[in-house]
Amino acid sequence: MIVLITPTGARKDQFALCAKWMKRQTYSEEVVWIIVDDAYPFTTDLVGEGFKDKWTIVRIHPTPLWAGENT
Repeated sequence: MIVLITPTGARKDQFALCAKWMKRQTYSEEVVWIIVDDAYPFTTDLVGEGFKDKWTIVRIHPTPLWAGENT
């Protein structure tokens, strides 16, 4: 199993690229992707249940929301 952690830091365009590249991964075993979405509006809505077979998506929305540009 692989566990991935991605902090978004309100970078919507960059996260979209990250999701695109994650979708292309060929690893066939279990993956847990922890996405820390700490800005509003949330930037991770494009990654949902069923993103990839054997992938579990865990979204974390910490409070208070972060006001900077990078996590």
